[in-house]
Order: sequence, then structure tokens, then C-alpha cells
Amino acid sequence: MRILRSIAPALLALLAVPAAADPIAALDEQENRRETGRQEIARILAADNVDASRLSAREVATAIRAIPRGAAPDDFWNAYQAHVRAWERAAAAEERAQGLIGGKPAEMERAVAAFVAAQAEISATFEQVRQIAGRYGVEMPIPPAEAANTI
Repeated sequence: MRILRSIAPALLALLAVPAAADPIAALDEQENRRETGRQEIARILAADNVDASRLSAREVATAIRAIPRGAAPDDFWNAYQAHVRAWERAAAAEERAQGLIGGKPAEMERAVAAFVAAQAEISATFEQVRQIAGRYGVEMPIPPAEAANTI
């Protein structure tokens, strides 16, 4: 009886610990999340694949801001949102420059420089998006301008 009293707390603690998770089930769940992430990244990139040469920066920014996250992985979504914000900055700079047409040259130069910087940021953030998509095994869709040339 003394032995039982001395080991009773340990036995109770052992019973309270849930059984170890099935390692195969854990791996299956991890692969399911990764596959869902791949599908969501591909969906977002397909929706993002607009013809920016035919749209204003504001039209592009509005279109891609409306793309829902779904179950996209955090790393991809954070990079993609940085890309969206770069397009929004480009849209604001483009609108500012258009509003200054015929105005003071120095102000126009600053607005154009801000637009050029935003364009560079668009490229840099999209490269991050592309790299993360690649780590998930997602291929980039063919841009509309290139797709038109292959027909």
C-alpha cells in the first residue's frame, strides 16, 4: 500500500498525458497543409496575373488588393501584401505625377522619381513572392503579354 501511495501521483500524471500522436498522421497532416498552401499560392498568383501594361497602377493595385488570402501560408501572404503595398505606392505616385503635369518642374521631377522608386519596389517585392512560391513548388503563371506572343 505504501508503494501505491508513493507512485500514485506519478501514475495519475502518466494517465493525464495524452497518448503520443501517430507520427504517420502528423506527417500526413503536414503534407496536407503544404499541398493546401501550394494550391492557395497558385490561386493567388493566377488572380494576380493581370496585364499591367494595359492597366493603370491604381487598377492593378485595386485588383490585387481584392484577392482573398484563403489558406495561403504566412510567409507567402506577408510577402504578397508587401507587393500589394508597393503597387499602392506606385498608384499614388502615378496619380501625383499626373496631377502635376504642366506644373512646377521640380515637383514633377520628385513625383516621377517617387513613381520610379515604387516601380523598383514592385519588382523587388515580386521577386520575394516568386522565391517563396518556388520554395512551395509553385510555378509562376505566364504573364498575359507573353501568353499573347505564344499564340
